[in-house]
Amino acid sequence: MYLIDEYDLDVFHTDDERSFFKEVVSTYYSSNYRSSIVMLYSLLVLNLYNKLQIMANEDSKAEAKLSEINTKIKKNIKYSEIEIELVDYFTAGYSLFFTPIKKDMEYLKSLRDGCTHLSVSNERLFVPEEYQVR
Repeated sequence: MYLIDEYDLDVFHTDDERSFFKEVVSTYYSSNYRSSIVMLYSLLVLNLYNKLQIMANEDSKAEAKLSEINTKIKKNIKYSEIEIELVDYFTAGYSLFFTPIKKDMEYLKSLRDGCTHLSVSNERLFVPEEYQVR
């Protein structure tokens, strides 16, 4: 049994976000912590992109940034560059809201990087602990 219900999913804007979140929870409860972290970071980036799309309807600055990002996506620019650009756009442009959670986003990204990139320095895969995912 999960500790969330359908009401908890109302915070998400799209079915894709709700689906991602269900997968995050499912992998967490299955003790697949690496997968959970990777999916959670992907959900963060998707959520920021969706927020930018919504904002672009009312704000010319957001519309320009969305156009720039969509162009980079079409040109197959490295996804990691687009992720950084999205996070930077929100943390710099909306600092009142995003500054308090910036460190959390950076920590999540560092965990995600540890989960997705082989560490050759210690010949072991990064295995996050449950508390790091919670």
